[in-house]
Amino acid sequence: MRSSIARYILIFLLAISLIPNNAEASHNKGGEITWECLSDGRFVFHAKLYRDCSAIGISFNSGYYRLIIDGNPLPRNSNNSIINEIQLEPDSVEWIRNNYGDLTPSSLGSACLADSLRISCTNRDEVSIQEYPFKSDPIRLNGTPPSLGWKFYLIQPCCLGAVSNIVGFPHHMLRTIMYSPIQNQVNNCFDSSPQFLDSPQYLYARGKAMSYQFGASDKNKDSLVYRFARIYSTPPQAPQPVPYRSGFSFDNPTPDQAFNPNNRPMILNHASGIVEFSIFSGSPLFHAYQVVNQVDAYRDGRLISSTFRDHPIYIVDAPLEGSFQKPEILINGQSGTYEIDVLAGDSIEIPVQFRDLDANGNPGTLYRVTMQGDNFSSNFRDNNNCDSPPCAYLQNWAPWYDTTIYDFKFEGTNTINTRFKWKTDCSHLKSDGRPKIYRFYFKAKDDYCPIPNIDNACIVVRVSPRIESSIDWKCAEERTNGLELSWKTESFDTSTFTNWKIYKSINSFPYKLIDSISDPIQKNYIDQAYNDDSTNAYKIGISSSGVCNQGPGQKLSEEYEYANIDSVKIFFTGVIVATDFKQGYTYQWIDCENDTILQGENSHRLTPLDSGYYAVIIKKGDCVDTSKCLKVNVVGLNEYALESLITIYPNPSNGHVNIEREGNLPLDFQIFNIQGKLMKRGRLAANQNQLELPNAEGLYFVSFRDESGNEKTYKIVKQ
Repeated sequence: MRSSIARYILIFLLAISLIPNNAEASHNKGGEITWECLSDGRFVFHAKLYRDCSAIGISFNSGYYRLIIDGNPLPRNSNNSIINEIQLEPDSVEWIRNNYGDLTPSSLGSACLADSLRISCTNRDEVSIQEYPFKSDPIRLNGTPPSLGWKFYLIQPCCLGAVSNIVGFPHHMLRTIMYSPIQNQVNNCFDSSPQFLDSPQYLYARGKAMSYQFGASDKNKDSLVYRFARIYSTPPQAPQPVPYRSGFSFDNPTPDQAFNPNNRPMILNHASGIVEFSIFSGSPLFHAYQVVNQVDAYRDGRLISSTFRDHPIYIVDAPLEGSFQKPEILINGQSGTYEIDVLAGDSIEIPVQFRDLDANGNPGTLYRVTMQGDNFSSNFRDNNNCDSPPCAYLQNWAPWYDTTIYDFKFEGTNTINTRFKWKTDCSHLKSDGRPKIYRFYFKAKDDYCPIPNIDNACIVVRVSPRIESSIDWKCAEERTNGLELSWKTESFDTSTFTNWKIYKSINSFPYKLIDSISDPIQKNYIDQAYNDDSTNAYKIGISSSGVCNQGPGQKLSEEYEYANIDSVKIFFTGVIVATDFKQGYTYQWIDCENDTILQGENSHRLTPLDSGYYAVIIKKGDCVDTSKCLKVNVVGLNEYALESLITIYPNPSNGHVNIEREGNLPLDFQIFNIQGKLMKRGRLAANQNQLELPNAEGLYFVSFRDESGNEKTYKIVKQ
């Protein structure tokens, strides 16, 4: 395959030569703005600008670029003067360290070592991009960001240039937003923005599976959420959203199946920032698509910063023949993002595999793997060298440090199997003892020239506080003053117990806290606002004041949806007795007259062979409900014949119930409790007009039957 590499390079260069020749006037390709806090409370802002290497260069001189600040009120300096802009200076050290900003992907293959064959900014190739880093002098911003934040804009020196998903040539702006996590926060830098872990990956061969990641690290260990964002153009005081061409949007920035059935639109994992997509359309032309990636940082559930990376995606025809594949990273047999939830103190061991398959599916091409992560060991080999030991590390395969890329790496030509290992503990929670998320990134790059294939993967670990107790529901019961909830737990540390928290959802709406109980012994609660006309679901939380000897924590029970006895309805069609089917419930039919279980009748339907009284027991977990007993006449049913002949009062009752009936006919009666248990039976003589309920308060079902076999059941509350 590599023997004819020069021919494929010529084909590739011919393809990209079809790019419209307006790059000389359109060198802007995006960038990003971030900031960091110094120990003395001052800020340092960083900006990176991306430019097309085939166009005119970006000015890398002092005093050329500045950040424009928008917000009301604006920050002030030590002299109480308003600060509305921040001067940026070239960061030459960073520029030289990063290969003079050349972001063009470099192949590992020897065929691409010659400048005449490889794509590079030095050659001013059409698809090469250069990164220019800038930073501010340390500065103090006194004041409190408003509710919408301080917005920092960098106006690009020229327009965006021709891209396939944007209308026109907008004069777009880079931006970042700083919010305040604390009311009346003044004078000191309180938060560093998230910092992107890697330079943008932008060049792809058409018709291949593609991925990139814009993962970030956060110095303050805030919670990060990844998303797509819009592009805005000038002016900073009234930013204008840049319009997209038909078929595109800010969260669908590349061609989808509407352009080609084989296309795969961009799919973003919000936990890791890994994006996967495929583009088959557009051949043989070069196409560029502008994308904005956003990282939001949250602290205590409050948004404190939004950082944006604005960059292109270049798509060209594959310069090599055949269907060569990108390297493959499998985390526990899974590609892309692998998420796992653990409790502080748990040990994690996950198999990780790297491999490269050529066009024939045979391993053997050269590839390189690099790693980054929140709590990786600095040498990836032991559990001591990180900010919060024990550190995560890789077992069975040791990476080595490469001074040319300033990073540790794996490199090989065959499958590499290793294991990700991490022993978590309480130090891996947030300072207040709440859950914390860690991300560990892997990137594999092969040796194809001039556009290497790249795969990205990430392990996302959520470390939660350990509360030993589990909460299991017992059966709820209707009382005269509401619905009584009961639960049980294994033993737990009452010295750190704070309270039970009761959450409720009505008709599938979001859960709301309705009450709390400070007594650790009490494991029941009466919901006096219970309404049997609604669907009522509950969760119980156990809160602790000292998880891992740090801050508060909470563990929630599983959801319990109460199905009251009125909702357990059975009906007779003349052939079967049935109740509504409910997922997760078990059923058992019973013969009420003989008080026996009907063996093998475990469906939500029953086909009775004989006339009689039947009910169904419905069970879910530890909760059991029993329907009322229904009279079934397999020949002919007239259970409602007594309805117009009998009057019962009062209801609710203190236990004495008056019975009025036409003709004073004798009646047989049965009294069942809410669980369907027969509590009393007897006969009312023709001159007997009063009935005594059982001693216990609650809901009862009283069934009457005349000498003709007609039956009517009434629901009566004793209080």
